[in-house]
Amino acid sequence: MVVGLVAYPVIRSSLSDPSSHSDSRIASVNESSHAATLAMIETQARQTEPLVDIIRPASTAGACPVVQPGHSAQLDIAAAARSVLPRLTVRDVARTLDQYLGMCAIELRGQDAAGSVLVFDIVAPEGDNSVRQRTPFSSVASGRDGTDVITSVTVVTNAGWTVVIGCVGAASAQPDSQALVHLAQDPALHW
Repeated sequence: MVVGLVAYPVIRSSLSDPSSHSDSRIASVNESSHAATLAMIETQARQTEPLVDIIRPASTAGACPVVQPGHSAQLDIAAAARSVLPRLTVRDVARTLDQYLGMCAIELRGQDAAGSVLVFDIVAPEGDNSVRQRTPFSSVASGRDGTDVITSVTVVTNAGWTVVIGCVGAASAQPDSQALVHLAQDPALHW
């Protein structure tokens, strides 16, 4: 006898009517996911230690996309970020590479003149995209920590790229969430 468990992602648009959902677990899963993302953004923004590259020693050939020679993903990401925060200064960058030098992920932190910290966490699609169906979605979350506002945007593209962008700082110094969603959908963030 074969027994299996199939899990389907539950994505709820912010435009949907919450009263139409009888199962409160959906809301608590979304709230939990948003809280975890906001905590990750705040931790990364306030971390004083520099980010460092990581090399994954065990992965399948082709699991992560190879960056074309002469292409700098971090320069493209920084340029795209400056469209939202023009005076952004990149603080540090870390890449996650596999043993074949494919780039699996990149993190970038920057700060603008007003003190807002912008955090990028971009993860490439895994391996053969034909194996797994992608479910594109986007979500926005925000919270407050004292006088700072923490905003995060998560976008999963049709091709499987996961882009999380967060900002920590005074509300008046932050880009609005629509600008962050637009930025997260920018193809320049993919290598």
